Amino acid sequence: MEEWILNQEKIHCLLGTPEHLKVEFFAFHFESDALMWWRSIIKIRRGFYTWATFL
Repeated sequence: MEEWILNQEKIHCLLGTPEHLKVEFFAFHFESDALMWWRSIIKIRRGFYTWATFL
């Protein structure tokens, strides 16, 4: 997990991803258990997620 986070941060830096799009951009790539987990989080915590709150 830690390696995935570090890789995502490198990609954010390289692409210059705006803060408000970072979580949505990488959540798009979730599959299987991670996607199911993310959908449950969205249902429970409706609202905007920043990269900092996501981590």
